[in-house]
Amino acid sequence: MAQTQLRAYVFLDSLQPQLAAHICTTCRGYFPVPYVASLFVEIAPGMAIHQVLDVALKGTAVQPATLVIERAFGMLEVHHADEGRPASTLNKVCDALPGLGIVAAVLGIVITMGAIDGPPAEIGHKVGAALVGTFLGILMSYGFMQPLASSLEQRVQDDGRYEQCIKAGVMAAFKGMPPAIAVEFARRVLPHEVRPSFEETEQFCRASRGTGEQAAAA
Repeated sequence: MAQTQLRAYVFLDSLQPQLAAHICTTCRGYFPVPYVASLFVEIAPGMAIHQVLDVALKGTAVQPATLVIERAFGMLEVHHADEGRPASTLNKVCDALPGLGIVAAVLGIVITMGAIDGPPAEIGHKVGAALVGTFLGILMSYGFMQPLASSLEQRVQDDGRYEQCIKAGVMAAFKGMPPAIAVEFARRVLPHEVRPSFEETEQFCRASRGTGEQAAAA
């Protein structure tokens, strides 16, 4: 890698639909969808692009779409949906809340030490206030914020699965596969808990075909 030369580095924070469609017509990897973050890298010599791809896949969650290797250069496109950032930010807030509770406890102990000569009732009140700060920090983190972040992550994943289902069916039809095969490609992308059986899918397709024929005849 010491003699590797970077020829191009282009980052797109929101891949436009036209370019995403163009990439899908030629790529042999993971099809990008509109508005994902995309990165194009071109280096020389061409074989060195394999090392770049290996590092990218091991260190991140990106998906490769296009890989072009020539003798003089190699070009790579990777992309990743950035919808998980709000949940990630919320998780960071969850991690910080217990620390804030500890800070409140330490501050309460410092205040208590300043009134150590006071009556027991006053000291007990200040110690209780310090412990309440710790309790609130832990409660807000593990009782409210963390379940909310987990729910948000799950919703993003569920929405992404249905989008992947639609994309798989459309791209299979675009590549000239029969409609039944395209529907099967789309069905297999869905998670097991919501994936219809083959018989249910066949019945739904036949019902849709009959409804379409009746609408055309009318």
